[in-house]
Amino acid sequence: MSKSHRLTVLALIFSILFSLQHQARAGDKGGTLHCLEKEAPDSYDPITSRSMAALRLTELIFESLVSETEFGYEGRLAESWEIPPDSLSITFHLRQGVGWCEAGDGGVIQTEQPFTADDVLFTYRLIKNRKTDTDPYNRELLRDVLEPKVVNPHTIQFKFRKKQMRPEECFTFKIVPRYKIPGDFITRADAFTASPVGTGYYVLSKDFGSQKILKVNEGYHGERANIGKIAMDYYTDESILSDAALLTKEISAVIEARIKDIARFQSSGQYEIRRYAPLSFDYIGYNIKNPLFTDSRVRQALTYAVDRERILRVQFLDKGKVISGPYPPGSAFNNPDVDHLPYDTVMAKRLLKEAGFQEVGGEWVRGGKKLAFKLTVAAAQNDPAWSTAEHIKDYWKNIGVQAELNRVTRPAWWKIVYENGDFEATYGRWRCDRASNICPLFTKGDEKNYISYYDPAVDSLIHLLADVEVPEERRVINWQLHEILARECPYTFLWTLYRHAAVSKRVKRSDMIHHFNFFNYIKEWWIPEQWQD
Repeated sequence: MSKSHRLTVLALIFSILFSLQHQARAGDKGGTLHCLEKEAPDSYDPITSRSMAALRLTELIFESLVSETEFGYEGRLAESWEIPPDSLSITFHLRQGVGWCEAGDGGVIQTEQPFTADDVLFTYRLIKNRKTDTDPYNRELLRDVLEPKVVNPHTIQFKFRKKQMRPEECFTFKIVPRYKIPGDFITRADAFTASPVGTGYYVLSKDFGSQKILKVNEGYHGERANIGKIAMDYYTDESILSDAALLTKEISAVIEARIKDIARFQSSGQYEIRRYAPLSFDYIGYNIKNPLFTDSRVRQALTYAVDRERILRVQFLDKGKVISGPYPPGSAFNNPDVDHLPYDTVMAKRLLKEAGFQEVGGEWVRGGKKLAFKLTVAAAQNDPAWSTAEHIKDYWKNIGVQAELNRVTRPAWWKIVYENGDFEATYGRWRCDRASNICPLFTKGDEKNYISYYDPAVDSLIHLLADVEVPEERRVINWQLHEILARECPYTFLWTLYRHAAVSKRVKRSDMIHHFNFFNYIKEWWIPEQWQD
């Protein structure tokens, strides 16, 4: 450990201990959950948030109508709901006596503004408004949801364009207050994104830049959370986070522990390792509008050229699984008969020749143009995505393909790649819902299909899937989709990685971690009195 690294670790620990002492003097009960994150949130509201750090923060402050559990759905802001046999509508009866809460000088205060059906209607319209800067996942939830009808202040009815297999899933988006957002759309420039007001278990109390303090919402409409405070510290150097956590017992959790540090956490005796978020996959996406990538044989060649098994083993210590298509391994729609393309440089070169390229001086040329392109990567300092991209670049170079790496911030990636389509190839990650609906990624004209992929057979199956309700029939169609996409390689499907949190043994019930929404069960977590500050 270098001197500068050691000093930075000590400075972070000192900052943490100072904040804990300050909090203890405040006399709050329930203890403090002190978490370390590698990435600062890009927004504090659930509509414009895109980073995982921001999504976790908004989980604590805001609520949805319903939330997903291991056994189905439970009401949050909805007390009850009714779905008719045709599943073409859903009527929510909202909880009464719920108020919007924010931090005040004397602690958490409940505003005079009640939560009503108008807030639900307003949030729906915000998300649907194309001027709103929102995660496409939010719009995907509402794809088939029509404009709702407010029956009364505590009742709202939604209708669907077609029958829904899982109607409740459409309403897991977080609700925001109508009175705090003046316009009919929202961007990250709006004041609300920095001063959130919600109905959730916690309220953002203090913002110290690299540290956010959340206080328990004592006026919560239901049973309040056990832990009195949550302190979130953000530091981009992951080695600093790990060393700080291992040098003091005051750290409650490192939310995304580095894979290579897992053994250190386990051997310390202080932490439990909790695995979560398997419903995602990494990929290399190719802009099909670029003539280099229109031929599937080129995309196949680039896939054959990369030893994904070795990268997974060296870079991620085998904490994941190489994939052959867009379905997470745990999904019922993942076709077990489809193997991923193996590492085979001979096959890669053969396919490039079949696609019309000639090997000239160790490079591939077709029509006087080299097979060379820019790979855009959203990566912060010391981000594994960057070193992974470097490995992939080296594998391509090994067969004579030249790739230039282009590092951008995550917001810039969304603008350049996703919204403007101004890229050649990109390293990305998709997260999936439990239904594993991958159709928007490959549907012609869909905003999620930012690579501009189109295949008639895929399009036909996607349209067929839209009208099929029987689970076994849906599985068969998805297996067919998997088989075609594995062959077509619109992406180089890389792997699904297991996420790991290192959680202090002082924190009880931390085994209750949702597969994707990290703080979904935060209400159940607690800290024994002897370890409360």
